[in-house]
Amino acid sequence: MFRANSIRNCTESLAAVILIIKIIQTNSIYDIAVFASAMIVHELFHFICAKCVGMKVVLRGMSLFGPDIRMEDEKNLYKRLIVCSGGVVGNLMCAAISILYSSVNRSVDTYYFTCCNLLIAAINLIPSFPLDGGRILYCVFESIFGRTKAVRYTATAGNLIATVIFVFGIYVFLFYTDNVLLPVLGIFMIYKNEKEINSVNTQYVKSLLSS
Repeated sequence: MFRANSIRNCTESLAAVILIIKIIQTNSIYDIAVFASAMIVHELFHFICAKCVGMKVVLRGMSLFGPDIRMEDEKNLYKRLIVCSGGVVGNLMCAAISILYSSVNRSVDTYYFTCCNLLIAAINLIPSFPLDGGRILYCVFESIFGRTKAVRYTATAGNLIATVIFVFGIYVFLFYTDNVLLPVLGIFMIYKNEKEINSVNTQYVKSLLSS
């Protein structure tokens, strides 16, 4: 537990330092605010979808990578899929509205807001914990294999993708840019995947002991 928390804290601290340095270097407070608004849109649509299908949502806290939101253990697969995909749908809708608005009113530049929404949607479609794509893949696997195997299969797929992102990020960092956000994202995804596996293993052992 201590080791896992240390990895998480180091990862988020490193990303925070990188973000602060970028803000200082580029004086991009406005850009950060626009990006944050796109993240708020994403989480807001999760919340709206959850309310529409009657699912309870709990905000467990905040992290550098956004709000830590947990849904109640809903058994209905379709409700869970709707809530998991709601954030991506919200970002895509905002991007489409932004493009239409800028085409009508050319004096307003919505390019960056559109890009932020598309970026957040694309990242969350990655099939890995804790991203929406991973939650969607988990729901599909659970309906076929059951909860325990679904977590393990999703986490395994997520670790493979996270490793590719990490290696690619290191390559880009060494030869093209000084940005290490991709490697940090890869490490964070691996940490979350391992956390999900450890959680389901712990619950499995508890169920054996209680039986």
